[in-house]
Amino acid sequence: MGVALSLTDPPNPSRPPTLLTNLSDPVNPVASFAEGSYDILSNGNYFLGYGFQPHMKEFGSNSSSGADVRWSAQFGFKNAAQSYRAYKSDWHATPSSPPDLVAQTIQSDDELTSCADGSHLRGFVSWNGATDVEGYVVYTGQTENNLEQIGTVQKQGFETKFVIPAGTKVVRVEAVQKCEGACVGWSEIMYIQ
Repeated sequence: MGVALSLTDPPNPSRPPTLLTNLSDPVNPVASFAEGSYDILSNGNYFLGYGFQPHMKEFGSNSSSGADVRWSAQFGFKNAAQSYRAYKSDWHATPSSPPDLVAQTIQSDDELTSCADGSHLRGFVSWNGATDVEGYVVYTGQTENNLEQIGTVQKQGFETKFVIPAGTKVVRVEAVQKCEGACVGWSEIMYIQ
């Protein structure tokens, strides 16, 4: 439960506290005896952390006297995890590990044409935790010393698939924040058998 009160300072018995918000979730009520946090987000919504209980909830901006839960999370078992404060913010990260790259030969044509045509060799790239990658620049060649850029593919969810030209011996990808833009990471060089 999250409660906000308007108080007089110094306290005045003739003007008792006024209830501003009383946030609760009747579907999944959470009570905590200590700690916790209460924030008003930039969009006017309310964000509660429940201290000794491993829960966080966002309530809609019109929730001042009712339950309008927009988002809820639990990050541990009851009475087994806690957080003094909870925050909601945009998360941006670039992992210290390189993007993962795998090559595989497919048996039937999938009609994919990004970076090359007429090849049954596919590249698969993912970079778990990279939040701002928008695409990958693909480099191929016969040795690691003669890699040439063959194209750019837009990031497609967790794993991005592209065509590797037939006869390629070496492939590598560059992760970019904007295609044809800033490089944020390189995969290891992959040798194709």
